[in-house]
Amino acid sequence: MGTEMTPIASQEPSRTGTPVRATTPMRSPNSSRPSTPPRSSPASTLTDLHSDNLNLNKNELSEKELQMKTRREIMVLGTQLGLGVEVERIRSKAHDKLMNNLAAARHKAEEKRAAAEANRNHQAAKTEEQADYIRRTGHVPSSYLSFSCCNWCS
Repeated sequence: MGTEMTPIASQEPSRTGTPVRATTPMRSPNSSRPSTPPRSSPASTLTDLHSDNLNLNKNELSEKELQMKTRREIMVLGTQLGLGVEVERIRSKAHDKLMNNLAAARHKAEEKRAAAEANRNHQAAKTEEQADYIRRTGHVPSSYLSFSCCNWCS
C-alpha cells in the first residue's frame, strides 16, 4: 500500500519481507563516520595560553570539586552514623518495652497461679470438713447430695 508519491511498482504489497541484513549495516565503518569532514583548529600562542589558563582553572575547579565531594561524603557518613544511633535507640526502646510486657505477663500468670492454688486449697479444706462431718455423724448433708449426684438422688 502506498501514498500518492510512492512509485506504482511499490504500491502492490510484496509477498516476502525484506531481509534483516539488507536494512541493517553490519559493523559498517561508513555508517559510523560523520558526513562532514573534520575541522582542524588553528594553532596560535593565544590559544595555547588560554588552554593553559583553562587547565589551571580546571585543576583549581577539580580541587574545589574534590573538597565539595569530600564534604558531601562526610555529611552522608555523619547522617548515616546519626541514623545508626537513632535506629539503635529505637531498637533499645522496643527491647525494653518487650521486656516490660513479658515481665507484666509473667507477673499476671503468677497471680493467676496463686489464685488457682488458693482456690484449690479452699476446696480441699471444704471437702475435708465435709468428710469429717460424714465420719462423725454418718449422714451426708443434703446440699452435698444435690450437687454431687447431679440431682437424680433428691
